Amino acid sequence: RLLFHFDNYGGINHRIKKAQQYYFATPSIRHVININFGVTNLKKDEYEGILFENLVASTISNLINNESFFNFSAYYEKRKGGVDLLLKKSFENPIPIEVGHKNKSVKQVKRAMNIYDSTHGIIVSQTTDTIEKDGDIIYIPIKSFSYI
Repeated sequence: RLLFHFDNYGGINHRIKKAQQYYFATPSIRHVININFGVTNLKKDEYEGILFENLVASTISNLINNESFFNFSAYYEKRKGGVDLLLKKSFENPIPIEVGHKNKSVKQVKRAMNIYDSTHGIIVSQTTDTIEKDGDIIYIPIKSFSYI
């Protein structure tokens, strides 16, 4: 499995109409393809952010495939300025996840939490050096997340 996808968040009719978001099985596959077939004119931080997002998506996909351990579904958010991923467990409200390089603002996560009435959100970035909880936001460093 070299590619996998997440559906857009919403009801079944909404998901059928919207395109799926595709990711590579690992960020290293994406990087090798980009290096060999040309990288767009992205800044280094933007490029690393894309690879980090792929890392988080592939890790979550692997956890979901192990159903006895991780009983969630994952979606992407098509909304402009939206979060990168949404985790949803059965009938609970989704958990917004924002991934990025360097420091990330809580604005996107807070907005998604308000839209989906979420109890908390997750930011995976280099904002902190350790896993921390500040109010209803959980900060996970990229390095820590990569050990999952």
